Amino acid sequence: MRFVVPSGADKDQRGPDQRGQRCLVDYVLFGHAFAVNHDGLVGTLRDDIGLPHILVDVPTMVPVKVSSGVQEGMNLIVNTMNRVFSTQFSIPSEHSH
Repeated sequence: MRFVVPSGADKDQRGPDQRGQRCLVDYVLFGHAFAVNHDGLVGTLRDDIGLPHILVDVPTMVPVKVSSGVQEGMNLIVNTMNRVFSTQFSIPSEHSH
C-alpha cells in the first residue's frame, strides 16, 4: 500500500497512518527531528545497504531518539545565543524537511 506524504512524495506505508505521524511530529518531544532522522537512517540501511526493514526499524528508534534530542538541544543553544547576542552562528545540526 502507498500513500502520499504532505510533501507530495510517494512513500511505502510501513509505519503509522498519517494521523499517527502527524501526532508524533506535533506532540512528541523532538518528534519532527526524530521522524526525519529515523526515516533517513532506516532508508539508508534498507535501500542502500540492503538490510531487512524489520531488523533496522525498531532497533534504531532509541538511539535515533537520543541523538535527535542532542541535536535539538544544540540547535536551541545556538539559536538562543544568536537571538540574545545578535550573532549569526549557523545552526550545527539542521535537519532537512
